[in-house]
Amino acid sequence: PGTAHNPVPADGAMFVGSDQDLSWNAGLDAAMHYVYFGTDRDAVAGGTAQLSIAPEPTLDPGALQDNTTYYWRVDEFSAAGLVPGEIWSFTTLPTGTGGLQAVYFSKSADLDSAVQVSRVDSNIDFNWNTEAPASTIDRELFSVRWRGEIEIPATDTYTFTTRSNDGSRIYVNDQLVVNDWGTHVARDTSGTIALDAGAYPIVVEYMQDGANANIVVSWESSLIPKQPIPSVVLSPVVRAGLIAPANGAANVSQNPRLSWSASDPDAQHDLYVGDDADAVAQATTATGGIYKGTLDETASVVADLQPGTSYYWRVDEVIAGDPQSPIKGNIWNFATASHLVLDDFENYTDFTPDRIFETWLDGWDDPQNGSTMGYAEPDFAAGEHFVEIGFVNGGLQSGPMQYDNTGTARISEATLPVASHTDWTTADVDTLMVSYRGTAPHGDFVYDPDRDRYTITATGTGIGGAADGFRFVYKQLNGDGVITARVDSLDNTNIDAMSGVMIRDTLDAGSVFALCGFRAGGQAILSWRTAADTPIAGTVQEPQHPATMVLPHWFKLTRQGNTITAEHSLDGAAWEALGTPTTVTLNQQVFVGLAVSANVGEANPATTTSRVTTPTVTGALDSAGPFDTFLDVGMPTNGADDLYVIIEDTAGRTAVVINPDSPTAVQSSVWVDWAIDLQAIADQGVNLAGIKNLTIGVGSPAASAPGGAGTLFIDDIGLHKTAK
Repeated sequence: PGTAHNPVPADGAMFVGSDQDLSWNAGLDAAMHYVYFGTDRDAVAGGTAQLSIAPEPTLDPGALQDNTTYYWRVDEFSAAGLVPGEIWSFTTLPTGTGGLQAVYFSKSADLDSAVQVSRVDSNIDFNWNTEAPASTIDRELFSVRWRGEIEIPATDTYTFTTRSNDGSRIYVNDQLVVNDWGTHVARDTSGTIALDAGAYPIVVEYMQDGANANIVVSWESSLIPKQPIPSVVLSPVVRAGLIAPANGAANVSQNPRLSWSASDPDAQHDLYVGDDADAVAQATTATGGIYKGTLDETASVVADLQPGTSYYWRVDEVIAGDPQSPIKGNIWNFATASHLVLDDFENYTDFTPDRIFETWLDGWDDPQNGSTMGYAEPDFAAGEHFVEIGFVNGGLQSGPMQYDNTGTARISEATLPVASHTDWTTADVDTLMVSYRGTAPHGDFVYDPDRDRYTITATGTGIGGAADGFRFVYKQLNGDGVITARVDSLDNTNIDAMSGVMIRDTLDAGSVFALCGFRAGGQAILSWRTAADTPIAGTVQEPQHPATMVLPHWFKLTRQGNTITAEHSLDGAAWEALGTPTTVTLNQQVFVGLAVSANVGEANPATTTSRVTTPTVTGALDSAGPFDTFLDVGMPTNGADDLYVIIEDTAGRTAVVINPDSPTAVQSSVWVDWAIDLQAIADQGVNLAGIKNLTIGVGSPAASAPGGAGTLFIDDIGLHKTAK
């Protein structure tokens, strides 16, 4: 175009620095640029504002005043004459200071360890490479949590970025936006979130685990240039934080347990709940029906809500001696399920009387009943609980039922006394729904033929030691061959998470293998095992220090006899050797494919997702076409056995329904919604108007031989009205 265009700062930009230069794309054939600039829009429009003539499409306007809106226009002069420009504007950084409440802890990655320092930090832009945050803190071993509110100036999509060494996380509006936890060199990690104008809770967490320590938290949007978040938009006011149910959650129980985080360890909590958002927002402790009381605990069960209804709630923090008390909370909302919830497993805690085994009756003291409901000895310090928080169908928790029919027991049963919704003839319900899945690793496997791309989500303990734990997408190869692939991305669940190409003797966890791929710590890696069930024989990682490799990147493994050669490449054309050719004695027929591992503990269900594009294999393969077979190597699965439900009425009459997919139902690696027709229960003589107990069982009382063992996960038991 003939006019000047694409201004920097962008038209309408905010939070512009006082040293900002002006620039733009010049109009077609422009030889000179007439720039009108000032704080009076009319003067800029009328050509009476300060005029500068610029030979190039850039101008230094001098020092700018804070909290000021500036207007400017660029008229382009060329052989065709003068072409007037549009009027643009921007606003500089506002004045004032704020900050976030900061708590410094004594251990790395442990935000529950001893508090060393509490203070207000004006912003998050720190370099602790040579000096600790405070004299009481070990510079190489600490963690920090900053909390408060951030004022969002305009509705937009915002990008938040941490540049940290070591790990960092950002939560905005109770959502995890940036997650770069773990030990690593300084690097940028970003996430986006759409926000309306207004104040939102923000939490930033940081861990330092040796060597250099630094963190900067930045933001940007279509109107805000990337910059450290200025102090003026931060407030140290800390309100109650949402835990569960999530804001906007659907299908919540009619008897939900609401939980939140306290702003202060000594705070009490005024709880308000109702079905009118405005009424909840305006309610006081004198508002009957909505005000639920002043509580010492950070949780409360609200009973007998209506099905299929939206509810709103808030928590005000009552802090003795605080002049701001009570600190009014945000308004959260959830919708109850339209079906009748018998148990969604969300109300169980780690404390009596709300532990899962204090409601569900299992076989703990009965040698003829092999069930245990809930984990018997969770490691609370490691974040474990009596309930399951990784494998969930809905909400945040599910019920783990361990079954063991390999000894004296032939059945494993756990019984839920039905306390609410005992009449199964109401609300036109006709189906009992039980959601379940077996013990199988988390993960996913998707192939996009248009891009020849594999998206592989995997958990796993890693590839190394004497036994591996990873997801393997494979074919069989006879004799020599070459496998090549481009790793496009890998989630950093752990610096030793891996994605790459592998040649492997067997599908056993301790098999002989060679792997060439990407390590999440920022390196190409070659590793190999030369004898089954022994530690790996060698590892090569490049670059050594600093670990700066980024994706996408190509990797190649070549097998020629018993010689393995590894290479990597930026473009798939120019290859660089990774280590030296290595001797690995392999079978004539081997497995070849893509390997992904999150490198997390056995009890940790966390997954990593890797996208791998255009894998090619040369050699004698067992099948043509894309990879379509995968296995979670070295990870446990359930033993097969029958799955059934027993329904008992108040007169002691029972009905038994066996899952049609038995005995492999307990081995399902995905959640299954088991729909049971209530008529099938009534046909066995059970009075649906008076239900007493619901039992879930695995096994067969008539079995003469031992059965299976494993862990079955149960969730979202309810009564539904279905279309028939």
